[in-house]
Amino acid sequence: MLVPRNSFKYISLMGVGAWRSVDGTFRCGTVCLARYLLHDVSVTSSDSLLVKRYRRLQAGPEKGIFLKMEAQKQCYQVADLFIDADHERVWRDGREIYMGKLTFDMLITLVHSAPELVSVDTLISVVWAGTVVGPETVSQRVKRLRVALGDDPKAPRYIGGVRGRGYRLIATVECRAAMEVAPAPSRRALQWRASLAGAMALLLLLGGSYGWLHMRQQRKAQPASAQTASPPTGATAAQLYAQAGSVALSEPGLRKAMLLLDGAIAQQPDFAPAFVARAEVRVGLGLLGYEPADALEGAERDAHRALALQPGLHTANAVLGITSSYRGNWLDAETQFRTALAAQDPGAAVRAEYATFVLGSAGHLQQALLELNRAYHLAPSSQSTVVLLAAMNALAGNDYAAYRLAVLARDLGYPENSPPLVQILAGSAQRDGDFTQAARLAQNSLSPAIRSAGGAETLNIVYSAIADPRRRPAAHAALEHLLRSVDQSDLDIITRVDIIEWFTQTDALDSAYALADATIDQFGRSGAVGNTWGFLWGEEMRPFRQDARFQGLVKRLKLVSEWQRNGPPDNCSLKEQRLNCA
Repeated sequence: MLVPRNSFKYISLMGVGAWRSVDGTFRCGTVCLARYLLHDVSVTSSDSLLVKRYRRLQAGPEKGIFLKMEAQKQCYQVADLFIDADHERVWRDGREIYMGKLTFDMLITLVHSAPELVSVDTLISVVWAGTVVGPETVSQRVKRLRVALGDDPKAPRYIGGVRGRGYRLIATVECRAAMEVAPAPSRRALQWRASLAGAMALLLLLGGSYGWLHMRQQRKAQPASAQTASPPTGATAAQLYAQAGSVALSEPGLRKAMLLLDGAIAQQPDFAPAFVARAEVRVGLGLLGYEPADALEGAERDAHRALALQPGLHTANAVLGITSSYRGNWLDAETQFRTALAAQDPGAAVRAEYATFVLGSAGHLQQALLELNRAYHLAPSSQSTVVLLAAMNALAGNDYAAYRLAVLARDLGYPENSPPLVQILAGSAQRDGDFTQAARLAQNSLSPAIRSAGGAETLNIVYSAIADPRRRPAAHAALEHLLRSVDQSDLDIITRVDIIEWFTQTDALDSAYALADATIDQFGRSGAVGNTWGFLWGEEMRPFRQDARFQGLVKRLKLVSEWQRNGPPDNCSLKEQRLNCA
């Protein structure tokens, strides 16, 4: 691509400490740099982060990477990637590729230098300017970049490396004019609002973990107009059962599934799997707040009926394990899940359910990871299993594994803007220090009601406050205002959990505990404690756990008896029913 010289203000710095002038035309793609400024040009807020770093590095030995400045927005085409340097976003085939800020800085540094080799020392000086890191940190960041791009290091399309020296971009680079890119990620019909742990629970109940719901991964959702239709006449029980597995994940869709399963059971009263499926739908509707307080009783009746028809049916025992955990009867849940797991072939789903509903809720994250890894080896192409393993790794603080698995789930077809994938990506961006992107990702899971009450603006304030403690009083006030602005019917259990996390991360522990107690009260009205409490054990919730009020909260969740039998949560000790967490 030939670019007239008068289109740019530029400097060319090809080697370490070596200046090189360019005359006439400039062939962009040999070395392209976004917005490096001459000494007499001021840096504005719209300039790339690398521009500011250039100023700090002008007198240093690593100045050779920086090359030119364009008067217009800078965008790049790198093979099939479209890169918007100004807004730090990357797309491929209309789908945005999410990556943290440091990962993006690594990519854009390689783009600016392509096809030249960039030394490890230069990458450290540019990407981690002012921070002391070693070559291993660079290596791990390159791994994350390769994972995000789906680049196989054994047969790379984008990034090449020379052992001990550095890395280069091997794909062709072209400078492009700024253009509008409209990513079109697919979405599930249900706009879930979920914390990471809450989203995991919903994914298990409603996202395809059981056999009859696995069919959803191979079928397109029905149009909304079809979700509330009556069951087809003349269909067999097996056909009705199969159709129930293809409904959209929404309240109308689940009610449609209930009608279909009612029809299947009416036609074949000894159809045990249909009773199990109906029990799952009852629990799901109850968890979402769409069923009355007796939803759990109805689910348990269906599960017991299935066991009476088919003794030892492991999926029925798993449903009972879920309802027991939902009630806070943790020891019963443990027994019921172990019975299910003792079946000849319990499958991946039961292991994933046990890991999430019991082990994760009780804080046994390492045990939960073991079970989810076993589930993954049994079903490596299952979207739900991969997403759950990613989410549990995120809760356990295994950021790189969580991110790698999240990308794998996306590549398997799991919608990028659906929980818990969106929470994993937002958490990764937050831990990378990219709070703007974290807020933008988190906004994807807001319900219309929360968004219309100012939820997106509130999240911007919250993530700004996580980055800058001086802004935390403003974040606290914004969250309190959001709570007052939302109709209580729109403030579902999962949204409450989200807000508890945000209060905690902005040092508003009084408000966090007030909302947590109110949430337990709401569960209690249906005779339950809920099973969305795995979020308590994430790193971001450490201040919440270390508060003296945590003792009373875990007693309300009835977890102490579970810990007395099976040991305390990871990184905690239990003495005389008092939990102490590091």
